[in-house]
Amino acid sequence: MVSDLASASSANQRPLRWLLAVAIGLALASRLSYLLRPFDPDAAIFIYMGKLVAEGGVYWRDLVDNKLPTVGLLTSIFWRAFGDWWPGYVLVQTLLSLIAAAALGEAAGIARGRSAWWPTTLFAVVYLNLNRAVFGGFQLETLHVFFASLGAMSAMRLITRSTLPATGNRRRFEYPLHALTLGLCAGCAALAKPTGLSILAAGGLMMLLLRRPWRSIAVAWLGMIAGVAVVAGVVGIYLHQTGTLADLPDILAQLRLYTQNSATDYRDINKLIWVAVLIGFPILGRWKVGRRLTAGDGASLLTAPSPAVLFSVLWLMIELTGVLLQKRMYGYHFLVLAPPAALIFGLMDRPARARGMMLSLLPAMVISIIGIGQILWFRPLYPQRLESSDWLNAHAARHDRVWRDLTSRLLIETNLRPGSRYLLTFLFTNSDDAPQRYCEQIKSDFDRHRRPDQTVADRRP
Repeated sequence: MVSDLASASSANQRPLRWLLAVAIGLALASRLSYLLRPFDPDAAIFIYMGKLVAEGGVYWRDLVDNKLPTVGLLTSIFWRAFGDWWPGYVLVQTLLSLIAAAALGEAAGIARGRSAWWPTTLFAVVYLNLNRAVFGGFQLETLHVFFASLGAMSAMRLITRSTLPATGNRRRFEYPLHALTLGLCAGCAALAKPTGLSILAAGGLMMLLLRRPWRSIAVAWLGMIAGVAVVAGVVGIYLHQTGTLADLPDILAQLRLYTQNSATDYRDINKLIWVAVLIGFPILGRWKVGRRLTAGDGASLLTAPSPAVLFSVLWLMIELTGVLLQKRMYGYHFLVLAPPAALIFGLMDRPARARGMMLSLLPAMVISIIGIGQILWFRPLYPQRLESSDWLNAHAARHDRVWRDLTSRLLIETNLRPGSRYLLTFLFTNSDDAPQRYCEQIKSDFDRHRRPDQTVADRRP
């Protein structure tokens, strides 16, 4: 009898394994297609931030952008690992997205058992690698979802455990350790984007909504705060030692100006509708079509949501709020909605059937295929190396400074220094007076860095 059940279970999972293999294959094609677009504008600026920090430069004094200084601190890890080798950045983000999908599947399994692993992981593999939302080979949103997805496992362990264990040394320390891990993961996610703290906010609120004993709530909150404090402490030391702490008010003022002058129009409403349809279609389809797993007459399709589902919905709402507050709402901003949406999809009380999930995920998979096709079609527009980089490597002096719009890729490929700390004219959209103000500062940087012509002996071979 046991042998028959095992054989049936294996037969049921075989189509799911094939579907997962197809999803992973599509994810690899989606991510690796960006090998054909080396150092795209967003990726180049993030990588150059890491290069700057790794080589002792200081954000805001040597580089100005609409980002917090923590971005360079985080991406400096990748610069030290890969330098100017573009495939390394694409490969590592591909790997991080697949690890994040597996972590979300594990989180769902913690809350609801092994049956939730398949739908959650499948949804995450497809949506975390949605070509149009990935948008480039190296992005901050992928780093955000990677750390947040790791934190989801600890969050599930916190909210599915009713009380703080009173006995047993190992069990006694597991509870605060999960809270600490959640705080650490949320803090690391916030290094990429401040909204990385969304999962921490969702976990903390859930502890209150579940009406746990005050001792359990206190231990959880203290653990989460301690985890974030560790990351914040490292950042604080870095900002203090580099002198960036004194520049922080000006950095925050520019970010506030950028956000305040980001208008919302009908196109943003259309984006929200498309995102709602794209995420809601598989969730609604699985909820409506799938049959209840529990025994009974199955007359009711609705059941009281579990704490894990409530947490996932709350996390999704907080992440969405963060996207809306950013305004502009570029497509890749919505990638952070994929982890909580994957949990909602996987935690539903429905059977994990390959055919139904294939139909649910098919629209997103088709969109990824179209995106891959567009990258291949426009490949000639994206050279593997800038001709200007080759010319500068042959003719520029060691200490020459260069500038052009989107200077970051040029600086990565030549290892030269910028003529101004303003590397891209996108900053001109920060406010109505930004073009005039920034042009004056760029000219001031040019005058400050002007040097006499170098001798032939000083020129690089």
